[in-house]
Amino acid sequence: MVQFFERPTFGGDPRLARAIGETHIRTVASNRISRSQDLMRDAMKRLRRLAVLVGFGALGDDQLRELLEEVFGASAAALRTAGN
Repeated sequence: MVQFFERPTFGGDPRLARAIGETHIRTVASNRISRSQDLMRDAMKRLRRLAVLVGFGALGDDQLRELLEEVFGASAAALRTAGN
């Protein structure tokens, strides 16, 4: 959780922080990830890179959900690949 609470871009927006947390929990459960901290760390790196280009606050709820699912899905896939 430190990954986004230390960053006002993410922790300063309650809607975004909640959406990140919910997506993290869903991704951990659906991918049976045992190292949830690694998932969050990787996803936050990806989101920080996107934050330069994307105004998260300007996205609608569905757009935000889709973007976060894509980012966390990519992170989960990267962790699976690294684990092999």
